[in-house]
Amino acid sequence: KTAVLTERIIQKLKRGVSIDSLIVLTFTNAAAFEMKQRVRKKITKEAEKDERLKPQISLIDQATITTFDSYSLSLVKKYHYLLGLPPSINVIDNVLLNQKEIEFLEEILLNYYEKEEFLNVLDTFTVKDDTKIKNAILEIYHKLDVVCKKRDFLENYMNNFYQTSFIEKQIKIYEELIFKTLQTIFTILDRMEVTDEILSTFVENLKISLENLRYFDNYKDISKEISLLKLPTFPRSKKQDEEESKELKKYYDKFTLYYKELQELCIYESTEEMLKEILKTKETAQVFLSILKEFDEKLMAYKLENHCFTFSDITRLSIELLETKQDIREYIKNKTSEIMIDEYQDTNDIGDYFISLISNNNVYMV
Repeated sequence: KTAVLTERIIQKLKRGVSIDSLIVLTFTNAAAFEMKQRVRKKITKEAEKDERLKPQISLIDQATITTFDSYSLSLVKKYHYLLGLPPSINVIDNVLLNQKEIEFLEEILLNYYEKEEFLNVLDTFTVKDDTKIKNAILEIYHKLDVVCKKRDFLENYMNNFYQTSFIEKQIKIYEELIFKTLQTIFTILDRMEVTDEILSTFVENLKISLENLRYFDNYKDISKEISLLKLPTFPRSKKQDEEESKELKKYYDKFTLYYKELQELCIYESTEEMLKEILKTKETAQVFLSILKEFDEKLMAYKLENHCFTFSDITRLSIELLETKQDIREYIKNKTSEIMIDEYQDTNDIGDYFISLISNNNVYMV
């Protein structure tokens, strides 16, 4: 992938594009350094044959061949005054951040011990202490790092995700997953062909046991059938064909894997019960959301006061800058010939959105 990007950069330079008009982004400092070194080596070599490339050698060190995080940080530092921040913005130390997170969370939870709804959550999810709850809150909060509009997401969560129509749509997708798993099971079953009498009898009995499932087209019937099924056990007779037994066992192991998945998916009696159970979690979700919003406010206030942020915070600040300052957004767009992204499979939603703000139908991804 790096070789493809390097060659593309060289081809562009040969066509008159300047390296300082390219934005090349990757995900680690090591990858960015390697990319820059490859480009330098390649340009130096090609410049011996093509004079037009010589001026580009002196521009490599200033070229934007860097990580997503570093590029976001450079924008925030350059335009700090537009965000109401000083130029001395720092990336927060992880050890300090962890200490502050635990400290702030414990302060917040002290008040929640007086609330009945929080005590209900503790009764449901804990046994001896609240460690499990604290860890869950922190884990959820860290996963929110990939959400572009974290605050909006938290504010609108109940309206977006606890609407009956939304849940019913998700249940439909869940049903489709079950039908797909069933289809896979029957594809495996249909490939179980043997000549050995013992093995053949086993395969036939297995197919007969599951035959009803071929014709069900709704969750309730499938779930009921699964709860009643008793499947034959794989034969271990010395009289059976050993080679056929080994081959059949491979298929049977795959069948077992998908059948267990099907059993795990069919834990409710009906989709109506599923909906009811999901809606029961509403009060718990509200408690978690309330804590998360308070926690986010407290943590962000500390970060703003001390001008130290995580890279996710910095990316959000750069997005805020690009969203609110059209002149800066247009300036980057107009001066950028192409945005190249290495290891694109590692990009998350927030990275994608960031790129969408500065791109102009000129993104190349590997």
